[in-house]
Amino acid sequence: MSDEETNRRKDIDMSNYKENAEFVKKFLDETDWHYDMHDSGHAAIFTGGVGGFEGLYNSFRFIMFVGEDEVQNYAMFPASAKDKLPEMAEFITRANYGLKYGDFEMDWNDGEVRFHLTFPMSAVRTDKLILPTLLMAPPRMLDQYSKGFTEVLMGLKSPEDAIKGCEGD
Repeated sequence: MSDEETNRRKDIDMSNYKENAEFVKKFLDETDWHYDMHDSGHAAIFTGGVGGFEGLYNSFRFIMFVGEDEVQNYAMFPASAKDKLPEMAEFITRANYGLKYGDFEMDWNDGEVRFHLTFPMSAVRTDKLILPTLLMAPPRMLDQYSKGFTEVLMGLKSPEDAIKGCEGD
């Protein structure tokens, strides 16, 4: 591939992520998400908070990376699991079992717990009505499991019992 062709493809790729970022930005503005946006040169990075939840926590921090044809969307649990890493690892493993889309993750260094979902922008551009569902999935999952996370962190329930409460078993 010639240098000219490589540069042309880079220009196309860069404009693609910028178009995708504008598409996501428009949705965030219309639905009153609070965010900051940063352009890294190869992806747009959105950080902020989203609220309106009725569980133990009414809002969650989020970070989204909007790239060439994908969005990586994370929502973070507001408390660290650092003091209960093994218990929280069991809880997360139980929570992840059977999930079709996305997953819970935990950083073993600082105990950060988050839910992660990646989806293709091509699917969103085909069906714009799916974007709210995809963007809200990570904070909704944290909302659904937040009581269980808290019960495990406080030593009130075993990971197995806490999961049963979150999943209605």
